[in-house]
Amino acid sequence: MVLEIPNLKGKELTAYLVEQRDILADSICQDPEQLENFVKMWDGSLGMHDYSFNNLILAWLHYSKVSMMAGYKKWLSLGRTVIKCEKAIKVLAPLTRKIKNRESDEDSFIITGWRYVNVFDVAQTEGENLEFGHSDKFTGDLVSFDVIKNISPLPVIVEYSGTSNGNMTTERILVAPKDNPSAMITTQIHEVAH
Repeated sequence: MVLEIPNLKGKELTAYLVEQRDILADSICQDPEQLENFVKMWDGSLGMHDYSFNNLILAWLHYSKVSMMAGYKKWLSLGRTVIKCEKAIKVLAPLTRKIKNRESDEDSFIITGWRYVNVFDVAQTEGENLEFGHSDKFTGDLVSFDVIKNISPLPVIVEYSGTSNGNMTTERILVAPKDNPSAMITTQIHEVAH
């Protein structure tokens, strides 16, 4: 299911996103397998923002293949750029107001509302390979990636899937692209062993 965003702005768009998020959250929480799969997608970060469960649901509604999100400037700082003509994923960010506690003289913040912000999935970007996990730990002369790929019982696809180095379903094996080929080979062997 992909969310088609109506031509709304401001408060109307925010209200629509909240309504759609609630509908999907109810659907996910009623299906234990779907909830488990949804949670598995979000297993780490690259010093990136940790999105709330609500925003993960909104992102999923916009872009069902979502795996790793960040704002435009964050992607630039990671050496990646958003591909031309990609549509942003809209998530909600809190509007806060600072208040001072008169007794303790400490500042605290209260949420006064919500606004939508634009983020992009890693698949909507191009550029430098992202290094996460422990790809620097694997070195040496190993067989080639293609040799392992050819003996794999499932098709092997090289693409990002969140911040895991790889994962497997009954239909395919995913291996994250790395500058270190030894790291990709060890991930591939691990997934084939499953």
